[in-house]
Amino acid sequence: MYFVGDVIIFRGYIVYLVATIAFSKLGFAIYGTMANRHLKGPIVSTLKIISFIDAMVSIVVTQYTLLLMEKSANAISSTALFGMGCSVLFFLLGIYMLLKKKKIPLPEGVQQSEVT
Repeated sequence: MYFVGDVIIFRGYIVYLVATIAFSKLGFAIYGTMANRHLKGPIVSTLKIISFIDAMVSIVVTQYTLLLMEKSANAISSTALFGMGCSVLFFLLGIYMLLKKKKIPLPEGVQQSEVT
């Protein structure tokens, strides 16, 4: 999007529908995180993060549609840069989650060479 400058123009009520869906996703992500904040399992944490990532991608699309609706001169480049920034943030969050994961000890009598 940043280098090619590909443009898809949304018109009319579609813009408001995109914004409604994006902010609904963000609301559900916040509610899900708050309602399940006591659950600390790796699968639940991963689902919470994926929910936020999905909501942020929708927010980037909302920014794109609203800026194009207003005929902003820098709509494509600013949206692309914001999307790249979010992607870097999510990538770093994924690396953090990989480094944070706990090593599960092997049962007694089982050696590492038997597992692999």
